[in-house]
Amino acid sequence: MIIFTKRILCISLLYTATCTFSMASSYAISEVESQRINPLDIMSGREIRSVKKKRSLQRKSIPEAKKRRDIDRKTYKVKVDRNRKKILYLTFDDGPLTGTENVLRVLREEGVDATMFFIGKHIQKRKRLYNRAVSMSNLLIANHTYSHANGKYTRYYSNMTRVLNDINRAQILIGGAKYLRLAGRNVWRLPYVYRNDHALSKSRRKIEIPKYEALVSRGYQIYGWDIEWQFDHATGKPAYSAERMVTRIENRYNKKRMARSGKMILLAHDYMFRGPSGITKLRELIRTLKYNGWEFATIDDYSSSTPAVFVKRKRNHHPFDQFHSRKQKKVIHIAWTKKQDTTRSNKVKIQ
Repeated sequence: MIIFTKRILCISLLYTATCTFSMASSYAISEVESQRINPLDIMSGREIRSVKKKRSLQRKSIPEAKKRRDIDRKTYKVKVDRNRKKILYLTFDDGPLTGTENVLRVLREEGVDATMFFIGKHIQKRKRLYNRAVSMSNLLIANHTYSHANGKYTRYYSNMTRVLNDINRAQILIGGAKYLRLAGRNVWRLPYVYRNDHALSKSRRKIEIPKYEALVSRGYQIYGWDIEWQFDHATGKPAYSAERMVTRIENRYNKKRMARSGKMILLAHDYMFRGPSGITKLRELIRTLKYNGWEFATIDDYSSSTPAVFVKRKRNHHPFDQFHSRKQKKVIHIAWTKKQDTTRSNKVKIQ
């Protein structure tokens, strides 16, 4: 009887302990659910690593198309202040060339203003491209010499007559106002900006400066550039991506390293934009600049004064002209004048 009573007491105690444990465990589970603890907090280190590995595999399994969309969204985003007034003068040198056709296409599709400094001998070789550029209302065609010094700049700028004749020959082809960019020289000669190319030695500057002044006395406005999109001259491949180039532009703008506050002249070359990849690069640059609040303009908006216009003097016809030899028509040089209207100068179309 005593043994039976002890067994009943043990069973009752065991039952009581089981009930108490189940109540405590249920309370603990409900408390965890109420606090919503991160599962990673109650896992071992090995389990945490396995979970993170699964998540990384899930991220890698995202479709490629979605990845591309995400990249395209990020492409045109650079952290900048978009509230300030920022004007970019997009300029292209050395045309018309093979890459000029792509440049004209992108500028037309994006609807931005730009200035193209054309070389005289290239105009004569590619008249169709030149006429197409002239017909576009958002472009300004300007002078970039006739021969581009044939790549021999030291010899070219050592002779006053050679420089003047070469540039005047190109101006006859282009016509209109005398906007000029020198070949191989970052020189400025404007009513309020006077700069020489600091890459030249002092002795070399003394030789070349008289040529610059002679051009100014003949009514030319000489434009340099604030920043250049550099490229490999052998392959034509740009040295920087479009996004990297925008970052360089923003940094220079923030440091105020420009000839005029709030206005920046960017130098690019037609040769950089050959082929389908050239179209993509130029379009990406323009769209990124637009996103960051830049406005585009031609260089006739840069200055408060207009340069001289290349005009030929008309002579009166005389019945005895056929018997008398006459000198060639003289060129009238007009001094710089303040702008009275915003109309652009007439462009000459090559037949």
